[in-house]
Amino acid sequence: MSIPAFEDRSDALQVAEELTQAVRAEFIGRGGYELDEPADAVLEGEVLSASYEPVAFDDQQIASRYLFTITMRIAFVESRTGDPLWSNAALTFREEYEQRAAGAGDSGVALLDQESGARERIARDVARSVVTAILEAF
Repeated sequence: MSIPAFEDRSDALQVAEELTQAVRAEFIGRGGYELDEPADAVLEGEVLSASYEPVAFDDQQIASRYLFTITMRIAFVESRTGDPLWSNAALTFREEYEQRAAGAGDSGVALLDQESGARERIARDVARSVVTAILEAF
């Protein structure tokens, strides 16, 4: 099996890279799966969109909670023929995260850490869901 880097059509930085790494790690962690070239099957992924939307506000009407949403296309295909073995053209995952007020000297680091945590949680959810769906299909 091969899992090349997922394509990224979103404006979010590093999302496709994080998703690719999480899916690779999930397959390897399940045991018995080697990610080699050439491979009999290829897992292709494409991040179609990634968005951050405010969903809650504090007393000063400043966003205090955001919803991070990723929509992607995944296809597990036979290498020789390109025939799909499993696919989903519109996987969507969501994760909410709190935005703490940045203190003096934070320079937005706290906000980036919370965003990063949300992306990591979504990456783990995507990886578990995709790998489980593929394995259950066979």
